Amino acid sequence: MIPGSAAIKSLLGTSLQFAANGRHDSNELIVVNYHSTPKRFIPSLETQLRFYEQSFEIVSPDILDRFFGRSSGQRERPMLLLTFDDGLKNNLYAVDLLQKRNIKGLFSVVPGLIETAPSRQKEYLIGNVNRVRIPGGSQSPDDFSSMTWADLKSLIGAGHVIASHSYTHRLRLSTSTPENSQYEIGESKNILESMLGCPIRSYVSPDNTLASTGETEIRLIKENYSFHFSTLPGSNWAENDPYFIKRANAEIYWSLGQVKYSIGKFEWVRWKAERARFRSICAR
Repeated sequence: MIPGSAAIKSLLGTSLQFAANGRHDSNELIVVNYHSTPKRFIPSLETQLRFYEQSFEIVSPDILDRFFGRSSGQRERPMLLLTFDDGLKNNLYAVDLLQKRNIKGLFSVVPGLIETAPSRQKEYLIGNVNRVRIPGGSQSPDDFSSMTWADLKSLIGAGHVIASHSYTHRLRLSTSTPENSQYEIGESKNILESMLGCPIRSYVSPDNTLASTGETEIRLIKENYSFHFSTLPGSNWAENDPYFIKRANAEIYWSLGQVKYSIGKFEWVRWKAERARFRSICAR
Protein backbone atom coordinates (compact mmCIF):
# COMPACT_ATOMS: atom_id res chain seq x y z
CA MET A 1 0.00 0.00 0.00
CA ILE A 2 1.22 3.50 -0.85
CA PRO A 3 1.06 5.72 2.27
CA GLY A 4 -0.46 9.18 2.72
CA SER A 5 0.54 11.94 0.35
CA ALA A 6 2.31 9.47 -1.93
CA ALA A 7 -1.03 7.75 -2.58
CA ILE A 8 -2.68 11.09 -3.38
CA LYS A 9 0.11 12.00 -5.80
CA SER A 10 -0.11 8.57 -7.40
CA LEU A 11 -3.85 8.96 -7.89
CA LEU A 12 -3.56 12.48 -9.28
CA GLY A 13 -0.68 11.58 -11.55
CA THR A 14 -2.61 8.63 -12.95
CA SER A 15 -6.07 10.18 -13.26
CA LEU A 16 -5.14 13.69 -14.41
CA GLN A 17 -2.12 12.67 -16.49
CA PHE A 18 -0.04 15.74 -15.63
CA ALA A 19 2.81 14.39 -17.77
CA ALA A 20 0.83 13.68 -20.94
CA ASN A 21 2.27 15.07 -24.17
CA GLY A 22 -0.19 17.94 -24.34
CA ARG A 23 0.82 19.16 -20.90
CA HIS A 24 4.31 20.16 -22.02
CA ASP A 25 5.40 22.21 -25.01
CA SER A 26 6.99 20.07 -27.72
CA ASN A 27 10.17 22.15 -27.35
CA GLU A 28 10.36 21.55 -23.59
CA LEU A 29 13.23 19.73 -21.89
CA ILE A 30 12.15 17.77 -18.82
CA VAL A 31 15.07 16.67 -16.64
CA VAL A 32 14.33 13.80 -14.25
CA ASN A 33 16.57 13.05 -11.29
CA TYR A 34 17.07 9.68 -9.58
CA HIS A 35 19.26 8.69 -6.65
CA SER A 36 19.76 5.14 -5.36
CA THR A 37 18.72 2.39 -7.80
CA PRO A 38 18.74 -0.95 -5.93
CA LYS A 39 18.68 -4.09 -8.04
CA ARG A 40 15.37 -5.33 -6.66
CA PHE A 41 13.57 -2.20 -7.96
CA ILE A 42 14.90 -2.41 -11.53
CA PRO A 43 11.56 -3.80 -12.85
CA SER A 44 9.92 -0.62 -11.52
CA LEU A 45 12.47 1.52 -13.38
CA GLU A 46 11.78 -0.46 -16.53
CA THR A 47 8.08 0.41 -16.23
CA GLN A 48 8.97 4.07 -15.78
CA LEU A 49 11.29 4.01 -18.80
CA ARG A 50 8.54 2.54 -20.98
CA PHE A 51 6.31 5.45 -19.98
CA TYR A 52 9.06 7.96 -20.78
CA GLU A 53 9.62 6.38 -24.18
CA GLN A 54 5.91 6.53 -25.00
CA SER A 55 5.43 10.14 -23.88
CA PHE A 56 8.75 11.88 -24.57
CA GLU A 57 11.81 11.86 -26.75
CA ILE A 58 14.54 10.65 -24.42
CA VAL A 59 17.70 12.63 -25.19
CA SER A 60 21.37 12.41 -24.26
CA PRO A 61 23.28 15.05 -22.27
CA ASP A 62 24.91 16.19 -25.51
CA ILE A 63 21.63 17.96 -26.35
CA LEU A 64 22.38 20.66 -23.76
CA ASP A 65 24.53 22.93 -25.93
CA ARG A 66 21.98 22.90 -28.73
CA PHE A 67 18.99 23.27 -26.41
CA PHE A 68 20.37 26.26 -24.52
CA GLY A 69 21.56 27.73 -27.81
CA ARG A 70 17.95 27.50 -29.01
CA SER A 71 19.08 25.27 -31.90
CA SER A 72 17.76 21.86 -30.85
CA GLY A 73 15.22 21.93 -33.69
CA GLN A 74 11.48 21.42 -33.86
CA ARG A 75 10.21 18.22 -32.28
CA GLU A 76 6.93 16.37 -32.09
CA ARG A 77 7.29 15.46 -28.42
CA PRO A 78 8.90 17.07 -25.36
CA MET A 79 12.46 15.98 -24.61
CA LEU A 80 13.43 14.14 -21.43
CA LEU A 81 16.90 13.76 -19.94
CA LEU A 82 17.71 11.27 -17.16
CA THR A 83 20.13 12.19 -14.38
CA PHE A 84 21.37 10.18 -11.40
CA ASP A 85 22.80 11.81 -8.27
CA ASP A 86 25.41 10.64 -5.72
CA GLY A 87 27.22 7.98 -7.78
CA LEU A 88 26.13 4.91 -5.83
CA LYS A 89 27.36 1.52 -6.98
CA ASN A 90 23.79 0.32 -7.46
CA ASN A 91 23.40 2.86 -10.28
CA LEU A 92 25.20 0.29 -12.41
CA TYR A 93 22.01 -1.82 -12.43
CA ALA A 94 20.20 1.16 -13.93
CA VAL A 95 23.04 1.61 -16.41
CA ASP A 96 22.56 -1.96 -17.66
CA LEU A 97 18.91 -1.17 -18.33
CA LEU A 98 19.76 2.11 -20.06
CA GLN A 99 22.32 0.42 -22.26
CA LYS A 100 19.77 -2.11 -23.48
CA ARG A 101 17.55 0.77 -24.57
CA ASN A 102 20.37 2.91 -25.97
CA ILE A 103 19.69 5.67 -23.42
CA LYS A 104 22.52 7.90 -22.21
CA GLY A 105 22.32 9.59 -18.82
CA LEU A 106 24.15 12.13 -16.69
CA PHE A 107 25.67 10.85 -13.43
CA SER A 108 26.73 13.36 -10.78
CA VAL A 109 29.31 12.04 -8.34
CA VAL A 110 30.99 13.01 -5.08
CA PRO A 111 34.81 12.70 -5.16
CA GLY A 112 34.97 12.67 -1.36
CA LEU A 113 32.81 9.55 -1.29
CA ILE A 114 34.80 7.82 -4.02
CA GLU A 115 38.04 8.50 -2.12
CA THR A 116 36.63 7.10 1.14
CA ALA A 117 37.69 3.56 2.04
CA PRO A 118 34.96 1.05 1.06
CA SER A 119 34.58 -0.05 4.68
CA ARG A 120 33.61 3.52 5.64
CA GLN A 121 31.43 4.50 2.70
CA LYS A 122 28.17 3.53 4.41
CA GLU A 123 29.08 5.81 7.32
CA TYR A 124 29.96 8.58 4.85
CA LEU A 125 26.65 8.24 3.02
CA ILE A 126 24.57 8.30 6.18
CA GLY A 127 26.47 11.30 7.55
CA ASN A 128 26.86 13.40 4.40
CA VAL A 129 24.54 12.28 1.64
CA ASN A 130 21.58 10.82 3.54
CA ARG A 131 20.00 9.31 0.41
CA VAL A 132 19.86 5.70 1.56
CA ARG A 133 16.35 5.43 2.99
CA ILE A 134 14.61 3.02 0.66
CA PRO A 135 11.58 0.78 1.29
CA GLY A 136 12.57 -2.38 3.11
CA GLY A 137 16.03 -1.07 3.88
CA SER A 138 19.26 -2.08 2.20
CA GLN A 139 19.65 -5.61 0.94
CA SER A 140 22.97 -5.23 -0.83
CA PRO A 141 26.38 -3.63 -0.15
CA ASP A 142 25.94 -1.85 -3.51
CA ASP A 143 23.28 0.33 -1.86
CA PHE A 144 25.93 1.82 0.43
CA SER A 145 28.94 1.88 -1.88
CA SER A 146 30.30 4.33 -4.42
CA MET A 147 31.10 3.63 -8.04
CA THR A 148 34.85 3.43 -8.53
CA TRP A 149 36.99 5.49 -10.87
CA ALA A 150 37.08 2.45 -13.18
CA ASP A 151 33.27 2.29 -13.14
CA LEU A 152 33.04 5.95 -14.10
CA LYS A 153 35.54 5.52 -16.93
CA SER A 154 33.40 2.66 -18.24
CA LEU A 155 30.34 4.91 -18.17
CA ILE A 156 32.16 7.57 -20.15
CA GLY A 157 33.29 4.97 -22.66
CA ALA A 158 29.65 3.91 -23.10
CA GLY A 159 28.56 7.47 -23.90
CA HIS A 160 27.24 8.60 -20.52
CA VAL A 161 28.31 11.90 -18.92
CA ILE A 162 29.84 12.51 -15.49
CA ALA A 163 29.10 15.68 -13.50
CA SER A 164 30.30 17.11 -10.19
CA HIS A 165 27.99 16.87 -7.20
CA SER A 166 30.39 18.95 -5.04
CA TYR A 167 33.50 17.46 -3.41
CA THR A 168 31.93 16.21 -0.18
CA HIS A 169 28.14 16.76 -0.54
CA ARG A 170 28.39 18.87 2.63
CA LEU A 171 28.22 22.31 1.01
CA ARG A 172 25.75 24.44 2.99
CA LEU A 173 25.38 28.23 2.88
CA SER A 174 24.86 28.32 6.64
CA THR A 175 28.38 27.02 7.33
CA SER A 176 30.40 27.55 4.14
CA THR A 177 33.16 30.10 3.59
CA PRO A 178 34.30 31.37 0.17
CA GLU A 179 37.37 29.14 0.47
CA ASN A 180 35.25 26.11 1.27
CA SER A 181 32.90 26.80 -1.62
CA GLN A 182 35.90 27.10 -3.96
CA TYR A 183 37.08 23.69 -2.77
CA GLU A 184 33.66 22.06 -3.10
CA ILE A 185 32.93 23.49 -6.54
CA GLY A 186 36.31 24.10 -8.17
CA GLU A 187 38.43 21.33 -6.70
CA SER A 188 35.76 18.70 -7.34
CA LYS A 189 36.03 19.56 -11.06
CA ASN A 190 39.83 19.36 -10.91
CA ILE A 191 39.95 15.94 -9.29
CA LEU A 192 37.29 14.50 -11.58
CA GLU A 193 39.08 15.74 -14.69
CA SER A 194 42.41 14.48 -13.36
CA MET A 195 41.10 11.01 -12.55
CA LEU A 196 38.79 10.57 -15.55
CA GLY A 197 40.79 12.33 -18.26
CA CYS A 198 37.88 14.26 -19.74
CA PRO A 199 36.26 17.70 -19.31
CA ILE A 200 33.64 17.99 -16.56
CA ARG A 201 31.16 20.58 -17.79
CA SER A 202 28.21 20.16 -15.43
CA TYR A 203 27.70 20.86 -11.74
CA VAL A 204 24.74 19.50 -9.77
CA SER A 205 23.70 21.21 -6.53
CA PRO A 206 23.93 18.91 -3.52
CA ASP A 207 20.84 18.45 -1.36
CA ASN A 208 18.68 21.60 -1.71
CA THR A 209 19.85 24.22 -4.23
CA LEU A 210 18.57 27.12 -2.12
CA ALA A 211 20.50 25.78 0.89
CA SER A 212 23.74 25.07 -0.98
CA THR A 213 24.01 27.66 -3.75
CA GLY A 214 24.22 31.41 -3.18
CA GLU A 215 25.88 34.33 -4.97
CA THR A 216 29.43 33.10 -4.32
CA GLU A 217 28.58 29.58 -5.38
CA ILE A 218 26.80 30.51 -8.60
CA ARG A 219 29.75 32.74 -9.54
CA LEU A 220 32.13 29.81 -8.99
CA ILE A 221 29.87 27.51 -10.98
CA LYS A 222 29.83 29.93 -13.90
CA GLU A 223 33.63 30.22 -13.75
CA ASN A 224 34.15 26.45 -13.80
CA TYR A 225 31.23 24.84 -15.63
CA SER A 226 28.94 25.23 -18.62
CA PHE A 227 25.80 23.92 -16.91
CA HIS A 228 24.24 23.90 -13.44
CA PHE A 229 21.48 21.45 -12.53
CA SER A 230 19.25 22.53 -9.65
CA THR A 231 16.89 20.63 -7.36
CA LEU A 232 13.92 22.79 -8.39
CA PRO A 233 11.30 21.68 -10.95
CA GLY A 234 10.04 23.95 -13.72
CA SER A 235 10.28 24.87 -17.40
CA ASN A 236 13.70 24.85 -19.03
CA TRP A 237 12.30 26.14 -22.31
CA ALA A 238 10.71 29.30 -20.92
CA GLU A 239 13.83 30.69 -19.23
CA ASN A 240 16.48 28.77 -21.17
CA ASP A 241 19.18 29.34 -18.54
CA PRO A 242 22.07 26.83 -18.58
CA TYR A 243 22.95 27.84 -15.01
CA PHE A 244 19.45 27.17 -13.69
CA ILE A 245 18.43 23.83 -15.14
CA LYS A 246 15.22 22.67 -13.52
CA ARG A 247 14.81 19.03 -12.52
CA ALA A 248 11.92 16.88 -11.35
CA ASN A 249 12.80 14.33 -8.69
CA ALA A 250 11.74 10.70 -9.07
CA GLU A 251 12.71 7.54 -7.25
CA ILE A 252 13.03 4.05 -8.66
CA TYR A 253 10.56 2.55 -6.15
CA TRP A 254 7.77 5.07 -6.85
CA SER A 255 4.56 4.07 -8.54
CA LEU A 256 4.08 5.25 -12.11
CA GLY A 257 1.37 7.62 -10.88
CA GLN A 258 3.83 9.28 -8.49
CA VAL A 259 6.33 9.73 -11.30
CA LYS A 260 3.72 11.27 -13.58
CA TYR A 261 2.73 13.67 -10.82
CA SER A 262 6.34 14.67 -10.13
CA ILE A 263 7.20 15.50 -13.74
CA GLY A 264 3.90 17.27 -14.40
CA LYS A 265 3.17 20.98 -14.26
CA PHE A 266 1.44 20.89 -10.89
CA GLU A 267 4.86 20.69 -9.24
CA TRP A 268 5.98 23.71 -11.26
CA VAL A 269 3.28 25.76 -9.58
CA ARG A 270 4.11 24.45 -6.12
CA TRP A 271 7.77 25.46 -6.42
CA LYS A 272 7.16 28.85 -8.07
CA ALA A 273 8.30 30.95 -5.10
CA GLU A 274 11.51 28.95 -4.66
CA ARG A 275 12.35 29.32 -8.34
CA ALA A 276 11.87 33.07 -8.08
CA ARG A 277 14.23 33.21 -5.08
CA PHE A 278 16.98 31.34 -6.89
CA ARG A 279 16.44 33.30 -10.10
CA SER A 280 17.14 36.50 -8.17
CA ILE A 281 20.40 34.99 -6.90
CA CYS A 282 21.50 34.06 -10.43
CA ALA A 283 20.76 37.59 -11.66
CA ARG A 284 22.97 39.37 -9.12
